[in-house]
Amino acid sequence: MGKKSWYSTGFKKVREKKESKGGGGNFFSLKDGDEADVRFLDEEPVCIYEHFVRVGSSAMWFTCLDGTGEECPACEKGIAKRFSGSFSVIDRRDDKVKLYKAGIRVLKVLDKINTKKGLTRRDISISRTGGGTDTQYNFMPGDKAPMEGKDKKKEKLDLEMILKPRGRKKMLEFMESSKTEDDDDDEDDVKF
Repeated sequence: MGKKSWYSTGFKKVREKKESKGGGGNFFSLKDGDEADVRFLDEEPVCIYEHFVRVGSSAMWFTCLDGTGEECPACEKGIAKRFSGSFSVIDRRDDKVKLYKAGIRVLKVLDKINTKKGLTRRDISISRTGGGTDTQYNFMPGDKAPMEGKDKKKEKLDLEMILKPRGRKKMLEFMESSKTEDDDDDEDDVKF
């Protein structure tokens, strides 16, 4: 029997997953009505399960510890986990390499684009409409174009390092922390 791991790579795992409900750094994101062109630097995602842990007015995403040999406090407390896949992308809005995370529905769309046209062979326009459970993302692949000039020099993110589980101790410290100074803030403090 092979050793269980906290992550997998490729679209094979995406094809096996069914859609599920549920729900800092240099992350690619869009708000309702936004559109952006990106260039994927990875053909396939690094896939993980993650928990969204909220404590007071703070919240943080944690990679699930299942498969690491440590017990996961978020699983123990019944905090839902979601399947996600991550890519390195060049965000054409500022020409920076960013982390792009997607849930199972979007990953299935990206799998089809990758199979038919290739993710890294062209820019892809991504638009977002709606919010919450009504969020819809649309993808328009551009014409095939080789990587040129400064794009060739851009390095992919070390996704395994970025997504690596922080460990039981760190997760418990966050889960048991109480906010004192930031309790008056109107906006949630979401960390990745």
